[in-house]
Amino acid sequence: MKRLDLSTLQLVVLIADSGSLTAAARRASLTLAAVSKRLLDLEQRFGVMLFERRASGTVPTEAGRALIAHARQMLFDFERMQAEMSAFGEGRSGTVRLGANASAMTQFLPEDLSAFAARRPAIRIDLTELTSEAIVMRLIDGRLELGIFSSTVAHLQIRAVAYRSDRLCIVVRSGTKLARRRKIAFAELRGEPVVGLEPGSSLVQLLHEHADGPFAMPVQARSFDVACRFVQAGLGVAVMPEGTARLYSTAMGLAILALDEPWAHRELLLGSCSDDTLSAPARLLFDELSEASTTG
Repeated sequence: MKRLDLSTLQLVVLIADSGSLTAAARRASLTLAAVSKRLLDLEQRFGVMLFERRASGTVPTEAGRALIAHARQMLFDFERMQAEMSAFGEGRSGTVRLGANASAMTQFLPEDLSAFAARRPAIRIDLTELTSEAIVMRLIDGRLELGIFSSTVAHLQIRAVAYRSDRLCIVVRSGTKLARRRKIAFAELRGEPVVGLEPGSSLVQLLHEHADGPFAMPVQARSFDVACRFVQAGLGVAVMPEGTARLYSTAMGLAILALDEPWAHRELLLGSCSDDTLSAPARLLFDELSEASTTG
């Protein structure tokens, strides 16, 4: 006998539901002889009678009821498998590997990903906070599918579109002389200790690029909230996106000064790995984040 297949299991369930071989044959678009032959082959395979043929119809035996229960479960699992595979193929399910720098993580991504999750609950976002340089490298080598990074980082090898823009500001402790200012040029911070992020961040690289000579950076924090905490403690001033600074300024008693420099306005980009390897869920997220950039 041929291997047990799904069509045979479907036929067993049809016989049980129809109560007769004739009705099952009609519903399966088969001849009565074909249905009888397949049922007989199945009974011979297992060495048990699966249905009793009575004048009133076909009734499953104890062995038949056990097989029918298994058949229903297997058919259900098969249909569920098909649905899940279709969801993956259509991008309605799956996991997207996304990397983002601290600026995007604190200012824009929480709301954007929350809106995406509400529309696509079956898609999981594997999100990692990285420096912009690390994000570009991981996009190139395929460890990330999507990434959000600063436009100041070289990215010629990847596809990138505009995501959002932000503006850098200076965060100082309230009550200090600087706190009375509304804006300040970067050169005026000469002599002030600057609380910076880790050396590989695009923001630190930007500050070094525009510094008129070396400047003191005695404390390096791994995140903007920690940087604000050091400013609160009087260990220096910090340069960060204004949207991020406003998350902490009131609670920590900090003042925000506009950074009066043309380069204080920054662009964040949304990049993707090769289109040939981009999964359907990642394509959906890329499209929705791109659209968010035009409406947000």
